Amino acid sequence: LNDTVFELDLTPNRADLLSHFGLARELAAVFEVAPPRLSASVKEIKAPASKSVQVRVLDKVRCPLYAARVIRGVKVGPSPQWVQQRLLALGQRPVSNVVDATNLALLELGHPLHAFDLDKVTEAKIEVRVGRGESLRLIDGSSKKVTEDDLVIADGSGPIALAGVMGGTESEVGDDTTDILLESAFFDAVSVRRTSRAHGIHSEASHRFERGVDPEMVLPALDHCAGLIVELAGGVVERGRVTAGKAPSSDLLVPIRPARTEMVMGRPVERSAVRSILKRLGLKSVPTTKVPKRVAGSLEGALWFKVPSWRVDLTLEVDLIEEIARIVGYDAIPQHLPDGGRAVKTAVHRPRLADAVRRACSRP
Repeated sequence: LNDTVFELDLTPNRADLLSHFGLARELAAVFEVAPPRLSASVKEIKAPASKSVQVRVLDKVRCPLYAARVIRGVKVGPSPQWVQQRLLALGQRPVSNVVDATNLALLELGHPLHAFDLDKVTEAKIEVRVGRGESLRLIDGSSKKVTEDDLVIADGSGPIALAGVMGGTESEVGDDTTDILLESAFFDAVSVRRTSRAHGIHSEASHRFERGVDPEMVLPALDHCAGLIVELAGGVVERGRVTAGKAPSSDLLVPIRPARTEMVMGRPVERSAVRSILKRLGLKSVPTTKVPKRVAGSLEGALWFKVPSWRVDLTLEVDLIEEIARIVGYDAIPQHLPDGGRAVKTAVHRPRLADAVRRACSRP
């Protein structure tokens, strides 16, 4: 295969770059071109998915939004060669067309998904709740005892997955699977991190949830993956999504003062350049008149921006200044030797007791 693979070394705070879509969005900002757009649509049949499965979230703090789609009549088998080659190039082992579709969608969009065999979901009922001391056998072959510290996906008989970490064997997709329950959700990063570490499990899903995923990608990723499953494994998608809860809103406002930016970077930056760069990165400019007084405080002359849902790492003014410096280019920041100031008398060195003892002991 004549192909090129770029290996990136990312800092832990840039979870938004753990996907092709996120990286394309970043490159668009750097090279000042139009950002990529996701058009996730899926053909549906008339039968409503709400009659095939019930979804309920009992812990809305650790899982604000859970969504599912039902896909009927799939034929599980090996993926096409192009899918297998792409996954292998990305360090993934091909499993089957259904599982490969979820992994491919994860790598494309950065949002973890999971496919359950609908016929193995007892009572066709999904509950997102805490563990109750039950035993859960995971697809990696290990058995775990889940407690109240763990968020689980459960059906009518008990846990079938560790939320945001790994699915269980009781409901996994196999060669005889024909109907799929496809899961897409937003799980709390702290909860996933705690469960992942407590059980010694690290997965592609937990790697992303721990760092913070885009809550607004839950539904588009679900639709995109459903369409990909139909493309690779056949079948039909039932009408509508079955959802519980809603995605947390992204309404964080962060200020940036051009004067402060100049002081930190050591060079002037025009207000128009600040607006332009942050707009390219997905931040939305907010007029000062629309910023609540309790938020604005005494930051006179500050520009205010609404942080996009995918940039969970931008919370402070210095974060925005760093973004400006990064896009302008670190090589554009002037180098200055620090001011030496006035000379200070060098203190007379007085040997410590240990030094004196060491010298005394070394004498013949």
